[in-house]
Amino acid sequence: EKLKFMDDPYLEDAFKAAIQNQEEITPELLEVVEIATVQAHDPFGLEDYVLCIHALYLLAHFREKKAFSPIIDLFSTPDDTALELTGNMFVEDLGRILASVYDGNVGLLKAMIENEAVHPLMRASAIESLVVLMAVGEITRDEVVTYYQELFQGRLKRQPSLIWNSLTACVVDIHPEELY
Repeated sequence: EKLKFMDDPYLEDAFKAAIQNQEEITPELLEVVEIATVQAHDPFGLEDYVLCIHALYLLAHFREKKAFSPIIDLFSTPDDTALELTGNMFVEDLGRILASVYDGNVGLLKAMIENEAVHPLMRASAIESLVVLMAVGEITRDEVVTYYQELFQGRLKRQPSLIWNSLTACVVDIHPEELY
């Protein structure tokens, strides 16, 4: 209850309690993400409701692999719904959140990246998550370089966009001579 609104004076205590009760709270957090995906435009009918945002960060903190697919679903909505629900904070954090809950199914990330109906910010975050996954040893550098090469060679529509900016920045981060 105390994680529902940002202005709750006991928010820090609520986070500590959630972390201490990870096993009990995780199913409820997963349900919050699933409800937000199904009823994305106004999932809870409350103004200033931030439980979904808190759920996403807690699930990432827990490294909850069961959250990977629901989070991909939430951020693969074909309009600005996910941004409206979570705000712009996910522009910086979504790539790391996706990497934190990654369940080994790189195909879901690739589908999100290549889906033109998904918001460009979400697709860019998915591209960035591959660098994080490489850095922590979840996927190999060769896998990332090969996939980025596929994106350059036609898996992405060739037009100036945030997607291309993100891809280029990620290439610079991992220094793959083979892509220069």
